[in-house]
Amino acid sequence: MKETFFFDLDGTLIDPAQNAVPISTINALKRLKQQGHFCAVATGRSLPSLKESNIHTIIDWDGFVCSNGQQVFLDEKTVLYQHYLDPALIKKVVDYANKHHLNIQFQAEHSFLLREVDEFTKTAHGFFHEPIPTTIKNYENENIEMLMVYTDNDEHFKQLNKIEGLIVYPGQSTYCDIVSSTSSKHVGIVELLKAKFKDPHDYIAFGDSTNDQEMLDHAKHSIAMGNANSELKKTADIITRSVQHDGIYSACMIYNWI
Repeated sequence: MKETFFFDLDGTLIDPAQNAVPISTINALKRLKQQGHFCAVATGRSLPSLKESNIHTIIDWDGFVCSNGQQVFLDEKTVLYQHYLDPALIKKVVDYANKHHLNIQFQAEHSFLLREVDEFTKTAHGFFHEPIPTTIKNYENENIEMLMVYTDNDEHFKQLNKIEGLIVYPGQSTYCDIVSSTSSKHVGIVELLKAKFKDPHDYIAFGDSTNDQEMLDHAKHSIAMGNANSELKKTADIITRSVQHDGIYSACMIYNWI
């Protein structure tokens, strides 16, 4: 039986400690595609950031759900769905960040920061081994796909989550992702599978962080990585090994997907 798979990127496909996809994961992905399974990425990253990781070169992917569902691509160049944050809501986040001296990344065609790089910003980008935007400027009504607010204080996440129309996903490092409350990886998955004439409820999902929760909740089979957030593990159907210990390959072997 041909299955449909969605994989988170950081902490699921990519081992953050090594900033690399484990060889076992590469082998699993190639075998899945060789057997005719549908394989797509569902990530909080933008498409340019995803491509910086070179993940797009491993196999011929069937699609990319990016920016926590705010962007969906049929391939590396073809946009299927794109949603931008409401400028009025962005300004509320900016007001809060200015009041509490927090830094923000505005994820856009040309991403930029609100203020000079601080330790939280350095730590978060070090976790992803991802370059820090060099442009520092005020928000001027640009089209913004997603916001990242840098802090290690959960209280800030709670307060930001109270802004109606937005949803906050605390990350695995010193940041949170902020997107429209009408968007999620699952929303993007539904858009992609409908376009591919596939059942939007018939998929298998692998993830490790809070922004994977809805994607896993709606999956036919939900798999949390061994290194996953503890709350995600509570609701997943399966807990596999960690990313650095062949988690994806192990699950695919155990359930005869490869």
